[in-house]
Amino acid sequence: MKRVFQSHRYKRYTRKRGRRSARDRRNRALWKLQQNQRFAGLNRHERQEITRSHTIETVKAPEIFSFRDNTEPSIKFVNRLMALAKKGHGAQVNLQGVIQLSHDATAILCSVAHEFSRKRLRFAGNKPTNEQVCDEFERSGFFKHVQGVVLERNQDTKDEITTQGDKRVLSEKTAKIIEQASRTIWTEERRCPGVQKALIECMGNTKEHSNPYGNMGERWWLSIHHDESAREVIFSFVDYGVGIFESLVKKKSKGLFGSFFDKFRDSPNPELLRQILNGALKNSTEGTRTELVNRGKGLPGIHDAMKRNQLCDLVIISNNVRAFVDKESYQELTETFNGTFLQWKVTSTNDSLPGYGN
Repeated sequence: MKRVFQSHRYKRYTRKRGRRSARDRRNRALWKLQQNQRFAGLNRHERQEITRSHTIETVKAPEIFSFRDNTEPSIKFVNRLMALAKKGHGAQVNLQGVIQLSHDATAILCSVAHEFSRKRLRFAGNKPTNEQVCDEFERSGFFKHVQGVVLERNQDTKDEITTQGDKRVLSEKTAKIIEQASRTIWTEERRCPGVQKALIECMGNTKEHSNPYGNMGERWWLSIHHDESAREVIFSFVDYGVGIFESLVKKKSKGLFGSFFDKFRDSPNPELLRQILNGALKNSTEGTRTELVNRGKGLPGIHDAMKRNQLCDLVIISNNVRAFVDKESYQELTETFNGTFLQWKVTSTNDSLPGYGN
């Protein structure tokens, strides 16, 4: 037995095992030091929150990731991500199998990424393997808000995703957006009062109506997609609050919208949205959330702009309703979106006014 312990082979094995054990002890000590540094000055609850934030779950996006064209699977995907954020867990987004990725989806994905960032949770993911879809994803403006590599050929793009988190309505910003859009559509600067009104109303509604308990500003996200070959621009606006109908229910409990709810008490949400767009809410004798009579003009104003041919292809999704307004199609959904989504298009057939320099 003594010969075995003194053999060259055994001694070599012992040295390797010793080096491995020493390396493991060093790694353990380094990990412990990093843990102590992460948790320094934090109480037990805060330490638990940080530990939960490192729990990562992979969530697969639907093959057609589009709020407009594949609404319910897309809402289910987004709701799963938001549920992870609410629990304090990180997320790994799997986009590899996506074969259609719309620009409205990238704007909503930006809003989800912001929620993870706000809670200091890990949010990572991959890109679609389909090269054309991946190029569209990179050109959308998503990576101006989320870290990631964009190929050089996709860096020069008119598409953008813009956001604002305070209580300002950005008239100057909307004017610049419309100027760029008009050059894509009409190859010259023109004025689009309907689009200007729609953007300002969306921002204002986010400012005043997304939180039913007070006038607290919520962050909105706006995607602008320029299709130069078709000479059209698509606007997709999203805010995460409580949605149109949840906000109405909260205000109903305070006695607001009395005449509106008396008349449409038993109406399903799709019919309620139809009535709101036709101006029933602004004519309510008890006013709106701001308790002022003749308010509630936001959505009807956008609807009127569509009827005046200042914009087209208006789509609204909120809570459990999807509306293709120009087609008078109001559908009830099985999945609930806790926010408000609007999309419209401006083409060369829509009305506009000469620019101020013309």
